[in-house]
Amino acid sequence: MTAFQDQLRGNQCWGCGADNPHGLHIKSQWEGDESVCRYSPKRDFAAGPSDVLNGGIIGVLIDCHSVCTAMMHLLRTEGPDPSRWCVTAELHVEYMQPTPLGPPVELRARVREVQGRRITVDCLLRSNGVERARGKVVAVRVTTSWGKKGSS
Repeated sequence: MTAFQDQLRGNQCWGCGADNPHGLHIKSQWEGDESVCRYSPKRDFAAGPSDVLNGGIIGVLIDCHSVCTAMMHLLRTEGPDPSRWCVTAELHVEYMQPTPLGPPVELRARVREVQGRRITVDCLLRSNGVERARGKVVAVRVTTSWGKKGSS
């Protein structure tokens, strides 16, 4: 099965962009109605303590996995449209426990609601089988021209 991110051409996002040579290159796939991403953070992504994952990286993982989930949900429900794209309108992260560096993290997301251009996605990040962070992302539909120089 092809990862969500490998289906999005021209994506330069640092977290999920397959076309960004310096990015995280997360990979997400469907498991039923839930999207799943398994990612092994680099040791460079430490918080203050060298054995804890930085909260900003956690936010990026939740954000990117959730926005890609929103886009693939639209693909599933509305069919392909290369001009359709989603961007983050809101990101809320609740840090529940420190996330250890070393073991991979697993993100699981579900689309909660679609209202017009807005898609709300709930996401959970686990490490060693323990819930470490929860996120809610509101993605908004835009056209692929939104990121072109000079667009608004």
